[in-house]
Amino acid sequence: MLNPDVFKDGSRIYNLDETPTTTVQKTCKVVAVRGTKQVSKATSGERGTLVTTCCIISASENS
Repeated sequence: MLNPDVFKDGSRIYNLDETPTTTVQKTCKVVAVRGTKQVSKATSGERGTLVTTCCIISASENS
């Protein structure tokens, strides 16, 4: 049987968080004067790479 006292200090309890991040920026909205005939904006055609960021921290604040 597991002794519950080993978890009291928080050194064995961890939280893991994964966040997907893309290497290509999202396009933002373009603001133009009302009545403008042509509004242009250059955007990247590449798809980029999806990178997963993983952060782990313990209940005793060790990361």
